[in-house]
Amino acid sequence: EGMCLDVLMKRAREGHTPSVRQLQERIDRVAPPAPKPKPERETPKPEPKGKKQARLEAAARPAEDYGSLYDRIPRQ
Repeated sequence: EGMCLDVLMKRAREGHTPSVRQLQERIDRVAPPAPKPKPERETPKPEPKGKKQARLEAAARPAEDYGSLYDRIPRQ
């Protein structure tokens, strides 16, 4: 079958009209080509952060003076 296609392609390039028609009939019978994959973005856009996520991130980084309250209390 591959050789037949080669011959049909050669004759179609030469302008042989029946060969062109046969090629078109073959193309119509086969399944459509697979869809091309969409190109991925080079730099993915970061998702917007919600309120909960922002609070969690803020809680993960305590303030600089956190815990210094105990240093300020006089010991007895």
